[in-house]
Amino acid sequence: VLTEEHRTYNPVERERLIREHPHEDEDIMFFDERLCGILQPTRAFGDVILKWSGREKMLLEYVFGDTCYIPNYISPPYLISKPDVRSFTISPDDEFLIIATDGLWDGLSDEMSVKLLD
Repeated sequence: VLTEEHRTYNPVERERLIREHPHEDEDIMFFDERLCGILQPTRAFGDVILKWSGREKMLLEYVFGDTCYIPNYISPPYLISKPDVRSFTISPDDEFLIIATDGLWDGLSDEMSVKLLD
């Protein structure tokens, strides 16, 4: 496995979020094992609602006249899109590389994914 899971249950990601939001209650920030009680991934290209700063959220609510209620939205932004980049050398023994989103890993283990390709 070449990457870390960017999920709320990953201790490395939890610690990063705790460092970035030192005045927040961990039980609230990770409510129901989800970021702000909404999302398991802690990094994503989409899901912009958890990337908005408090100022951006207020501005959008003012412009569109609709409240974007997010429970436990205390010190945003929470979600980032910074990838976990690693380099490695491909060898003749390497048979394949799986590049996938969290949707695949929600349904398949690493072992099952490899078994499907073997």
